Parts: sequence; C-alpha cells; structure tokens
Amino acid sequence: MIHRILAPLNDNHLKELVRGSGAALIIKIAGLLLSYLFTLLITRMYGAGTMGVFALSITILTILSMLGRLGFDTALVRFVAEYASQNRMDLVREVYVKALRIVIPFCFFLSILLFFSSSFIAEKIFHKEHLSVYLKIISLAIIPMAIIFMNSESLRGLRKIKEHAFLHDVSILLFATVMLILSFLIVLDNHVPLIVYIIGIAGAAGFSIVLWFKRADISSSGNCNNLKSMNLLSVSLPMLLTSSLFLVMWWTDTIMLGIFRTEGEVGIYSVALKIATLASITLFSINTIAAPKFAEFYGKGDMK
Repeated sequence: MIHRILAPLNDNHLKELVRGSGAALIIKIAGLLLSYLFTLLITRMYGAGTMGVFALSITILTILSMLGRLGFDTALVRFVAEYASQNRMDLVREVYVKALRIVIPFCFFLSILLFFSSSFIAEKIFHKEHLSVYLKIISLAIIPMAIIFMNSESLRGLRKIKEHAFLHDVSILLFATVMLILSFLIVLDNHVPLIVYIIGIAGAAGFSIVLWFKRADISSSGNCNNLKSMNLLSVSLPMLLTSSLFLVMWWTDTIMLGIFRTEGEVGIYSVALKIATLASITLFSINTIAAPKFAEFYGKGDMK
C-alpha cells in the first residue's frame, strides 16, 4: 500500500511538472509584485484617471497583439515541443521562422490600421477625444509585444520554464517600473506611464530574441521546406479562436467600462481586477509546464 502511494513520487515526469510549476509560481509572484508596484506608482503620482487610461490602452494593445499573433504563439508550444522531442531542431527553426513571416506583416497592418483610425475609435467608440494620442502610442508596440509572446511560448515548448515565465510575467514590468521611477526625476506627464511601458515592451522584445536564440540553439540548423504555411495556419487559427474567447471573458469588462464610464472608474476597477488575479496564479503556473509536456508525449506517440 505504501509502495503504491509513494510510487508516483518517483515518476520523472511528475518531478518535472512540480519543478516547472514551482519555478513558474515563484516568477509569477514576482511579476505580480512588480505589477502592483507599477500600479501603485501610477495611482500615487498620477491618479485614478491616468491609471484608467493606461489600463484601457493596454487592454486594446493586448487584444490587437493577440489577434496579430493569429494563434501562432500557442501553436508554437505544440510544434516546438513535438519537434524538439524528436531532436528535429531543423523543424523547430522552420516553424518558428514561418510563423514570424506571417505574424509580423499582419501585426504591422494592425499597427497602421490602429494609428490612422485612432481618432475615430477615441471619439466614436469611447467618446474620449484625448484617448487618440494613447492609441497612437500603443500602435507602436503591437509588433514588439507579439515577438515577446512568440519567443516566450517557443521557449515554453522547449520546457525552458524559467525563461518563459520571466518573459511572460516579469520582463516588461521590470523595464517599465525602473524607467517609471527614473522618470519621476525628469518629468511628470500623464503620457509617461504608457510611454515607459511601451519602451519596456521594446526592451523586453529585444531581450526575448537574444534569449530565444541562445537557448534554442537553432542558428546552425539547415534550411528546409517541410512545413506548409497553410498547415500551420490550420492549427494556429483554432487556437486563436480559443484565445479570443478567453480574452472576451477577461477584457470585455474593461472595454465596456471604457465606453460607458469615466477613466477614474476604469482605473479603480483595474486595480481591483489585479488583486482578483491572485486566485488563478496556481492554475496558470501548473499549465505553464503541463502544456509542453502534453505536446511532447503527443510527438512521441505516448498517449497513455
């Protein structure tokens, strides 16, 4: 009886799951603390109104970045984990490059579309003319944010959980918080929190590229043409649909408040929402390592 109880503890896959989820949990907690600090600095120095505009802008950026990725970030977890388990780093490189060749042009299109339609969106949808400037600012960050998620999820597929969690939960906030603190010595302007956050996204995107190529070791993989773009899209687009449904549940409230209520109310709600996310941190930490493990088993044909 005791042997049956203790037997699962010797399972290597279970040990990896525990180690990976534990590391992800610690890094996610660090990211949450940075998020609370960043929020505290904005609300203390600029007020709830600026926090509301910031939260609304980041929500729009998150939605457009998610659409721009076309589900490839989630699909890369599956493909990278599957091909890496077969030691086919040439296919890892190919799927990564082809995904970027599709995602970056589409994100560029969304950036241009948002930039030139910012006045219409601000005035006709949100009834806040001053929001137009903020929308123009976030249009610059759609591509860098997509790159962060693509590299982060690719590292997740390689089971580089610490690197994935750092890019996903800490990197942007770390850059942005440091710059926001430094900005207090120079200027106090309502646009500063969003500007430093966008700069943080750009810095994190550059760091994610370096980290991906350092950890993936795909620079020497040969060129091949085994994967068709349409086949990749047939996997990524359904994943985009599931991601869209998740975002509808997660961000619709902020968008609706932005349309019908004031920036101050949006700011207060966004702070409360951040506190509420504590309830789901454990589940997200476990899922961080569980998804690439499932993809690895699928790639090896181990369905038991």
